[in-house]
Amino acid sequence: MGFFLAGPPGRRDPAAELMATIGAFFAPAPTGDPRGPDTATHQHAQCAFPARYSWLKQALGIDSLRLPDQPCPLYDEWRGGIAPQAVTLAYATAFLNSPASMYGHTFLRVSRATGEGNPLLDYIINFAADVDTNNGLVYAVKGVSGGFRGLYYVLPYYLKVQEYSNMESRDLFEYELSLSREQVERMVAHTWEMRNTHFDYYFFSRNCSYQLLTLLEVADPNLHLIDGFGARVIPADTVRAVLAQPGLVRRVRSRPSLRTVMARRKSVLTRREIRVAEGWMAAGINGPAPAAADLPKNRHALVLDAAYDFARYKDGFRAEPTDDFKKRERRLLLARGRLGVPPQDVVTLPAIAAPEKGHATLRLGLMGGFSNQGGLFETLAVRGALHDYLDSGAGYAEDATLEMAHLRLRFDNDTRALRLDKIDVVNIVSAAPLDSWIHSFSWKAWIGADNARELGCERPHSDRAGWRCLYGGFTTGGGFAARTGARERALFYLLATTDVGAGPAFAGPYSYRVGAGGEAGFVGEVGARWRFEMGSRYIYYFLGDRTRALRGYVTQAFSLARGIDVRFGANIAGTYAEITAGLFGYL
Repeated sequence: MGFFLAGPPGRRDPAAELMATIGAFFAPAPTGDPRGPDTATHQHAQCAFPARYSWLKQALGIDSLRLPDQPCPLYDEWRGGIAPQAVTLAYATAFLNSPASMYGHTFLRVSRATGEGNPLLDYIINFAADVDTNNGLVYAVKGVSGGFRGLYYVLPYYLKVQEYSNMESRDLFEYELSLSREQVERMVAHTWEMRNTHFDYYFFSRNCSYQLLTLLEVADPNLHLIDGFGARVIPADTVRAVLAQPGLVRRVRSRPSLRTVMARRKSVLTRREIRVAEGWMAAGINGPAPAAADLPKNRHALVLDAAYDFARYKDGFRAEPTDDFKKRERRLLLARGRLGVPPQDVVTLPAIAAPEKGHATLRLGLMGGFSNQGGLFETLAVRGALHDYLDSGAGYAEDATLEMAHLRLRFDNDTRALRLDKIDVVNIVSAAPLDSWIHSFSWKAWIGADNARELGCERPHSDRAGWRCLYGGFTTGGGFAARTGARERALFYLLATTDVGAGPAFAGPYSYRVGAGGEAGFVGEVGARWRFEMGSRYIYYFLGDRTRALRGYVTQAFSLARGIDVRFGANIAGTYAEITAGLFGYL
């Protein structure tokens, strides 16, 4: 049977669906084996829709003698395996290497009532897109337009910990909810009802986080979690919506990733101890153990614990660990056991603060400025998501910029004209600092529309003034990054880049340009409220319009209060130069 018992009309006609549902509940039991291949046909409606059945029976006061309960062996076995007792909302921090996880991800962990006491043995309820392509462009189009099927999944929690915390190095935050046992049972029963249907998955709106909020509203109809969401639903915002409900969150816990724990263990070692830990990795399975007899046992234990985490991070989370890793692991564990020292606890906080600690995801800005070619101007900026290097870093990856749907409109006082200044459809910079234990690649990607002011189109009477200065394009590149300064609060990155653009701004019959070059950036903090960023980019164009382009910028941001920043900056593009000042609010 389908999800709507009244057929297609049931999707938009609640009265018809109600009457069809009541009729199906009173229908005789179907013949056939409910465990056979066609379970949907041989299952009674009471068993296919236990949450509907329980609610209607209570709401309409239906006598059990007139409507006897049908046996539901499949549902009873499934529900008994989950043994639902309590629910926790889990948030996984952003993972820039996966488009579906760039904003983070939420799911529900259902605590079992069977007494194991180990959360890893719990089950989770997850909503995700059923992705059927590896093509990045097709993925983007289908993700934005609802081309994927969104499905509910129920699976063991330890599988998600393995995927997120161990393999993808994502910290987890858990928000234990104060739902009653009855509410938890209703939510789990509704999940069973949803297992054979699907929703159109929209990356920005009807996504993983939105659908989980609707499940929580089924558990407790007094909750109104989705009322404030429209065209954009970002996981961090849904966490804030849950926290805003008085008394709904009982406590908050974190589960740092293996990479976070490993980095913390490494940070408490001296340089010599780090070399000893690296020596254990270099020794392999047969080489001599690094000399460390003069180390106190508790320090030697810290070294071996760090080396063990290093080994697991580097080789231990493949689908099938190699024999070499298994032997290396055994050697480290035996050496650790011979010390006779209890576990050395190292307090580890997540690498990224809890999402509710960060700024709101929608940002509005009003700026004014002066250019050497066009005079005074004002700019209105609206950013749909999410974070850049000058935003307050709490709650976000400090080594990354991730912006989407960032629109800037500019009003020129001289020409009295409003026009598009720039739009970032996607703007990502992932600067992974060099580390002897963590080998990551720094990269960037930009897609959008901009003004080619380095071509002189802001000069008075230019033949490329106004909209003719625009072009659409994309930039991509890769390289390396490093942290420096006091407490390593400054970040430097250097990238080799390629740039492609097309539009009326460029000379020639094809109105395009293709080039390659380099880009450098330097980001840092001076105290908790003062941040700065500077950088430059040079591109040599070898196809189309060959005008070489040098761009540079320096910007400072000051936090006046939570959710309110001011910024001051200067930009150059060829012979064009401007200074700006602006006020930004986070909503």
